[in-house]
Parts: sequence; C-alpha cells; structure tokens
Amino acid sequence: MAWTDPVVAGEELIRSAIRSPNYVPGQTGWSIRQDGSAEFTDVAVTVSGTSSGLQVVRSSDGVPVGSINENGVISGQALSIATDDIEINGEQLSARFTRETSLWKVYGRSDSITRSGTGTLGIFEIAFDVPTTGLYTIWGKASFYSESNNDLIIVGVRDGGSSKPSSTSTPILYSSGPGPASYLGACQVIFGVVSLTAGLHRLLLTCAGYSSTVHVAGECILSVAMFDQTLPNLAISNDGTGGSSTQVQTYTTVYGSTWSGTYNGSGAYESYYGVDVHQGSYDGTAANNQKGMIGFPYGTIQSDLSGATVLSCKVGLYAYHWYWNSGGVGIIGTHNQTTRPATFSGTTGRVFSTGWPKPGFREVDLTVGIGNEFQAGTSKGIVLGPGASSAVDYYGKFYGYNTTWNPYLTITYQK
Repeated sequence: MAWTDPVVAGEELIRSAIRSPNYVPGQTGWSIRQDGSAEFTDVAVTVSGTSSGLQVVRSSDGVPVGSINENGVISGQALSIATDDIEINGEQLSARFTRETSLWKVYGRSDSITRSGTGTLGIFEIAFDVPTTGLYTIWGKASFYSESNNDLIIVGVRDGGSSKPSSTSTPILYSSGPGPASYLGACQVIFGVVSLTAGLHRLLLTCAGYSSTVHVAGECILSVAMFDQTLPNLAISNDGTGGSSTQVQTYTTVYGSTWSGTYNGSGAYESYYGVDVHQGSYDGTAANNQKGMIGFPYGTIQSDLSGATVLSCKVGLYAYHWYWNSGGVGIIGTHNQTTRPATFSGTTGRVFSTGWPKPGFREVDLTVGIGNEFQAGTSKGIVLGPGASSAVDYYGKFYGYNTTWNPYLTITYQK
C-alpha cells in the first residue's frame, strides 16, 4: 500500500525539507532541504581507501578550492579565524608568538651622552619589570677612550633593584680589556646570562678606567632578553681532560601505546568500548564518571633511558568527541600497570590540558618529572579522567591502542 503522504517520489524530495526532531537552526540537529541546501550541527565523516579525502568544489565553475587529504593535510586558498583558537601541538598560535617575541624585554640606546673622569662612570639606566624569576641575557656596548695608552677598561652593569642605581650598586655583569693604543675611540662589548628575580629592576651601564681618565662618547647600548628556558638543557659535565669516554648524544624517541581501555565510575573495566578511552560522565551522574588507561612499552622505555638524562616527555592524543562543541579539558595522570587490569588503577589529575578542540589532536607536555618516572619504571602508562566533577563538561572520547590515532609518548633524552 502506498503512503498517503510520501516524502520522496523516486529519488526526489517532495517535501520542502526533512529534519531531525531536535533541529534548531545553527544549534542542534540536521535539516535537508528541497532546494539542495542542508545543515548538520554534528557530523563525523569517515573516508577510506587509496587517495581518499574530502574536497571543496566551487559551484560556479567546478574548480576545486580546498581539500583534506587521507593523511589529514588541509589545503585551501585563505584562512580567516574569528577567534584565537588556532593551535600547534596544544599551544595557541598567539601564545607562541607572544612567548617568542617577548624574549626581548627592554632596550636602551644613546649616541649623545658624554662622560669623563676617573673611577666608575655611570652612562645611563633602564628600568623594567621582570615577569618571572629566571635567566636573562644582557647585552651592552659602550664607546669610550682613555687618556692613557693601553689602559685597562671595564664595562659593567649594576643592579639597583627598585632603587635608583649608582656606581656602588650590586655588579651583575662586567667585561674588561685593554683600551686603545692611542687616544682614538674604541668600543667594548659585554654579553652574558644572569639570574634575575621577578619585579622591578633598574640597571645601570657603567664604564671605568684602571689608571687614567676615561671619556665616554658615542653609541652606548644596553638590552635585556628573557632567556628561553623551554629549550632542552644539553649541558653535560666535561672537565676538559679528554679521554675515551662515549660521546653523549641527544635522542628523541616515539613510543606507541600497547593497550588501552575504559573504566566506569566504580573502576570496573568496560569491554563494550573496546580500545577507546573515555573520561568523564556522559549523563551528569557520578556512577558514569568514567576514566581510561593507556599502556606503553615500559621495558623498551626503561632500556632506552638507562643512564640517560631525560630532557622532555610528551603524550600525543586525539579526542574524537566532547560533550560540547566547544571542546573540553584533558585530565591526565599516570599508572604503573604492565597490562590492562580488570580494575582501574592510577594517580589521576596530574596534568590538565584546557581548551581541547572537538575533534582534535594535541601533544601535551607531561614534564621531565613524569619522564623520570618512566625511566625509573614507577610509571608505565597514562590515565585519562575521571572528570573533576560529574558535570558533562568533562565528557570526552579518545582514540586508543592500534587505531589510526594511536596514542604515543615522545621522550627526548641524552646518553
């Protein structure tokens, strides 16, 4: 018997549109319209096969203008982002620019200041707030000449802290060398790394002659840069005596996961989810506040790191779902299990990664401390979840072992 109110005739849509029961334009559900347009608010598209991918074709002339290939590489004509949400390995692009460009903190220069006299001469000062306690590079230059041939010249930097610096303030950096063999001008440059505490610093560039009157005239420069301490520390002890010891090298090794699974709010293994790793509650109840475990080749890691110095340890994970379209928070901990246990075990909530996109890959820094635990064998894998509360905000799903987005550890070390 034919329908009295058909939706399609053959392959053509008769009604103006069909939609899901929860359809709200621009918010939820889906709609397919007779005019050929459609709207989907939550779509997962799986493309497989050789040379597969997604392509955007311009309707006016059929020219391809964008694509996502089978390896996830995105190609297009232009990119316009309304908000700051471009991420590279878990770090927002604006934050990376800020971090890199903020290395240069302060700068002062004068070509007109003249000084002359014996003892320490102050040239000029620069005042600035140090953002965080740490290492900073200081570069200075002074143009001068001495009234005595081959006089020993000392160029330095003195720190007055929050007070006006003087020639008797604490010296933090200096450089010395012979002055010119005649009364002609010369330049002395200093460069070094010093430790500065957070807060106000007023640095004074100084110049002094050892045995005669010194004249300062010409270009003088003083600048301070934040030392990039995110770089791996490659320093190793060497007393300069040589010998036949093995050359120390830096290695970066990637370790793929060896097992994974999800556990319910009571800690029991949920075989229904297979290798997928879930965290948080999908219905807002404590009973369903899930957590997951991921194992790594702990024996290989310990062998590789034996006698090594760990420089960094990161985990790469792909979250293919969050409860909200805005994403979620990755809650990462560690465990010491050699194989997947029947009951959840681990130390939770050690590293939080906020603003995780839906869906999206992210590489999270686990710190050198956790890397040292993998070296010692006290940590053999990671855990995800449970949610900080039973709120659905923490509900997310991650790909697990032996999937396209197999979780992995990246450890950089020296040995």
